[in-house]
Amino acid sequence: MMYNFTHKKIAKRLKAAAKRGVKVEIIFDRHSALENKKRSMLYFLAKYKNIFVYKLKGKYIRAQDRYGIMHLKSAIFDHRRIVFGSANWTYSAFGANYEVLYVDDDYAKAKRLERYFAHLKQIAEPFR
Repeated sequence: MMYNFTHKKIAKRLKAAAKRGVKVEIIFDRHSALENKKRSMLYFLAKYKNIFVYKLKGKYIRAQDRYGIMHLKSAIFDHRRIVFGSANWTYSAFGANYEVLYVDDDYAKAKRLERYFAHLKQIAEPFR
């Protein structure tokens, strides 16, 4: 689940994993993906076999008559490793900004995050 993902090296590693048969599922923020068409890895990754991309609109804010953003930045690897924090997957986040990333190998935590991912995937729309 990623709000903004423009880091090509990470995208290429996900593509390589998909080519090895690994199933990769990504939920992007709908608005961010549309705004960053030229740089977003959404368009690069969505065309490959075993990579499934979804767009999620943020929650509706009735008082402001607008939608918020899907601002999550988290990942689950191999049903056990979780990574989450403030960093989008961008070069700025990993090289220029002050960010926090939490990494843990905890099956129970990964399962909880997977259930949340499944819930968000149900309300997201497939990219293609």
